Amino acid sequence: MHFYKKWTENLWLLGIIPLGIYFFILWKYSQNIPHWDDYAIINFVNKFHATDDFFEKIKLIFAQHNEHRIAFTRVIALIITQINGSLNFQWMIVFGNLALVGILIVMVKFLKRNQLSINYIIPICFLIFQLSIYENSLWGMASVQNFWVILFVFLSIWQIADDKLPYLWAFLAAFTSANGVVFVPLIGVIIFALKSQ
Repeated sequence: MHFYKKWTENLWLLGIIPLGIYFFILWKYSQNIPHWDDYAIINFVNKFHATDDFFEKIKLIFAQHNEHRIAFTRVIALIITQINGSLNFQWMIVFGNLALVGILIVMVKFLKRNQLSINYIIPICFLIFQLSIYENSLWGMASVQNFWVILFVFLSIWQIADDKLPYLWAFLAAFTSANGVVFVPLIGVIIFALKSQ
């Protein structure tokens, strides 16, 4: 009986399996090769380093990219370039996918806050760390934009639940991907709905 209780208390550790497999495959098959919009990031980094004008640099960071203003993605590209000496897309891919770990941490906090079984982490891990999302997973720019915007939205909602305004997270969501901009007016709707209950 004691062994069974110990086993069920630590059952959540099975969630490490999909996480481990996901990041192993990610590192094994991701490559430092630009893909589609990644060429736009290369162009941005080159233009950024070609100018000495501070305001021009800020303008480049917040410039339109298709329907997006990808300031967060561009800043990450600049940080990776600064650290590595050149833009490494494998590093961008790994950084982008770390947002999934952030989402998992938010889920764990949610379970603990609501006194739910930590064993719910097992199906959550199998849903989050699945290989069917390979296009976002293995594409530098897409992984940063599409995964981090979700994490920023989750963090915004978490702050709203704590009766705080999510200034930073909403700002980052809006400047990570165009769909993050949609969340900004939704914050008002969510706050209004919660206050009117």
